[in-house]
Amino acid sequence: MSRYYWWRRNPLRPKLKRSQANKLKPFILQQIEHGDFDYSDYERQAKEELAMCKKELQAFCKAYQGTNPEQDSRYLHIERGYRKRYNKLMEDFYWDEGNRLVDFKLALVKHFEIDVWDECVAEAFKQDTDGAKSFFYLYSRLIKNKKEQHGKVSIN
Repeated sequence: MSRYYWWRRNPLRPKLKRSQANKLKPFILQQIEHGDFDYSDYERQAKEELAMCKKELQAFCKAYQGTNPEQDSRYLHIERGYRKRYNKLMEDFYWDEGNRLVDFKLALVKHFEIDVWDECVAEAFKQDTDGAKSFFYLYSRLIKNKKEQHGKVSIN
């Protein structure tokens, strides 16, 4: 655990580097399969913090000698510590999720050299598309349709 990121219990999975990628397969597909654009793990960690808090507070209440354990400063201290860690993890989740979406959009635009992100997002909501790989294929299908409409038959 880093002293700068004390609220994170689990290490992040490193992103795929170009030097590690297979040269015969598109890099963006390898990134998708590696999980670089998957849903951020911080939300799961935040939920785990709440579950651990609940478990620790129950153990505290069981071992408590007084009449009202919820009013004890030690109980509040335990709850405050877990709540702070939960809030920091959720803050990281929102930041990380936004960055992953921006990185995914930039990778798609770089790979296909055409930006149809807004149309693809609208279509993905209509089709209830889930996951980066299905979004990638939807994006490529929209580009193919757009190129055919404009008379350009050659596709990447």
